[in-house]
Amino acid sequence: MQFCVKPFALWLGVCLWAMAASAQVPPPPKVAGGKPSQNPHNKIKRWQLGGN
Repeated sequence: MQFCVKPFALWLGVCLWAMAASAQVPPPPKVAGGKPSQNPHNKIKRWQLGGN
């Protein structure tokens, strides 16, 4: 059973990490400070409307 659980936990961790990374990339002030704030803002709106 442990052999089956390990890959699943790894896959779950990668998925959670990817979701957290994608959720944290647009909002930080570094992006808004370096580039115009319209680009990250549009991305956030698209993600909120699309639900993905």
